[in-house]
Amino acid sequence: MTSRSKGPGALRRALPIRDITPKAVQERLSYRLQQLIGPGKRMTLQQASAATGIAPRTLKAYVEGRACPNLARYGRLLRVLGPEVGIELAIMIGWEPRASNPILPHTEDIRAVRDGIAQTIRALDMVLQNEVSAGDDDAETAQAREPTASAARSR
Repeated sequence: MTSRSKGPGALRRALPIRDITPKAVQERLSYRLQQLIGPGKRMTLQQASAATGIAPRTLKAYVEGRACPNLARYGRLLRVLGPEVGIELAIMIGWEPRASNPILPHTEDIRAVRDGIAQTIRALDMVLQNEVSAGDDDAETAQAREPTASAARSR
């Protein structure tokens, strides 16, 4: 059964270890390559072939789900098309996109933490700046007193 007959929803779940097979990898990779390679997609078959160094016939077999690349060719696909080539493969082994997991912090949460830290750093900088300024005042006061004390000793 091909990924087209199962639909993309079936590709959006982790698989039990025994179900992670070359066929499952082939199916998931084919689904993603169909999104990226072809007329009106990110690259035509010829462009992708030229960029990856994979023969057009072989690349077409990957796109159609009739073949699965070896690790070196998969690496070439990643290099040319980017990490999104492996999204379904990553999901297959249990990786979950951050946006789909309600337990993981979302971008807004991370921004709030960053903003809080930035505010704290600004406050610390102000405190440290005031201590340096106060320390400079003390040093200047001490230097101003120094000539008076020296003059008193020389008398």
